[in-house]
Amino acid sequence: MADDTDTAAFVQSLKNDNTVRKTASDMRLFNKWLRCNNEMRLAEEIPVTELDKCLARFFMTVKKDDESNYEPQSVRSMQSSISRYLTEKCAINIMVDKEFHHSRDVMSAKLKQLKSMGMGAKKRKADPFTAEEVNLLYEKELLGAGNPQSLVRTVWMNNTLHFGLRSREEHTTLRWGDIQMKATTDGQQYLEHTERITKTRNGANLDTRAFQAKMFADTGNPRCPIQTYKQFLRRRPEDMVADDCPFYLGFSRQIKDDGVWFSRQALGKNTLSSFVKKMCEDGGIQGRKTNHSVRKTTITALVHEDIPDTRIMQLSGHKNVQSINSYSSASIEQQKEMSNILSKIGTGKITSDKNPRPLDDNNNDIPSDDDAELLSASQEAELSFVLKDISNFESNSKPVSATTTTGINEMPEIVHENHKGKAMHMFAGATITGNVTINFSN
Repeated sequence: MADDTDTAAFVQSLKNDNTVRKTASDMRLFNKWLRCNNEMRLAEEIPVTELDKCLARFFMTVKKDDESNYEPQSVRSMQSSISRYLTEKCAINIMVDKEFHHSRDVMSAKLKQLKSMGMGAKKRKADPFTAEEVNLLYEKELLGAGNPQSLVRTVWMNNTLHFGLRSREEHTTLRWGDIQMKATTDGQQYLEHTERITKTRNGANLDTRAFQAKMFADTGNPRCPIQTYKQFLRRRPEDMVADDCPFYLGFSRQIKDDGVWFSRQALGKNTLSSFVKKMCEDGGIQGRKTNHSVRKTTITALVHEDIPDTRIMQLSGHKNVQSINSYSSASIEQQKEMSNILSKIGTGKITSDKNPRPLDDNNNDIPSDDDAELLSASQEAELSFVLKDISNFESNSKPVSATTTTGINEMPEIVHENHKGKAMHMFAGATITGNVTINFSN
């Protein structure tokens, strides 16, 4: 009979490898910080009240080895990793438990501080491919069926585009039998993908996609994905088409007269994960291109063609419509169109048949959202107050009350020049109907 060790190992073996590595790395950093601050206990051994204080200090002071600051998203992910670890070890959730409200307040203040320093604006998202870039890859034979490297890349790209597969893990676990050739009643051929475990569907709740993703033949198109698949099939060893064989195979060292281009070994993970990077380097394609760029191309293209989000989710495997919204940024062509419209302002060529929206003269005294002086002052005041309050919290071990602390009185009064000596109308321009009760605290 299996003991607790066996069952724990079984659960651990099915966790996402990237999540496990990230959690372990962040916990090593937190435990190192604890030791440097004379705290020799492990995080799970520290009482929650003390742990909240330690976390607050950690979030406020953590830095890289070279004393530079982490990006805001990195600090936020540390909080998630620590919470994940403590939830597993002792059922503590620092993201929601009321005992950890102070460390959460400090996290918010730290993120604001980093943002005020200009951090967090670094572009990290992958760029989707444009049609021109894909054409260029075909023209330079980095995609196509002319050689083993371009053939396997094209099959990989088609699988990502049509089946919504994620960058490496889902391709690595893909087996030959997961993709089946079928045909419609009128004879049109298509490939159907049967999904295994994924990032959003791990099998724990028996959730499945609304339909199995399909890739249809494009008759007359020299880049027809079905014809590319058939070429890939012809170039495989005859004994590597069983259902449980790896889908992607390594390259044969010597191409023989039998036309077989691939070996009986699975293609390496590192080779799979560098497909796009290598293609773009060889093709001279600019921008932040990664393997995820192909999946992003799938969703972005469908969004720009006004395919409903719910239908895109059924193909991509997303479970939250907000995830689709993150792909809704304007394309290069759309950005160019907007820029051209705005450029006409400077040349005096802009025209409009629409009636301009009238402006309310009563709001002329409202300061601009771009008033850098007012924005900077308000951010500094808020940040200074939250960070300065840490020492008060740790000495009292109680939340700071806005109605009792004298710290509130220390905040500078921020009044914009346009409002000095004037009454501020909170609801200027608003239309209010019905009974309304407004309570203001003294």
